[in-house]
Amino acid sequence: MAVATGKIDALLYLLGVMAGIFAFGEIFPRIEGFFNAGSMGRVTIPQLFHLPYGLLVFLVVLMAVGGFVGAEVVERKMAQKAAESGS
Repeated sequence: MAVATGKIDALLYLLGVMAGIFAFGEIFPRIEGFFNAGSMGRVTIPQLFHLPYGLLVFLVVLMAVGGFVGAEVVERKMAQKAAESGS
């Protein structure tokens, strides 16, 4: 419904979904063996990448902090732009 009313974020969401579907369709022949592989049992990310559990937790926390800092930077820039256009 939002795309029909011209919402930009909905249009970008729809384009992302379509791009994902297209990308999966294009790459599927190369990953079909993996896609149809049998169960590996319970495999965790640390086991899969041979990383210590603590290091993985640290990396996830680092990514989260980076996301928060990045969002803050974007928010400040947008507020500054809004203040400049309002004056």
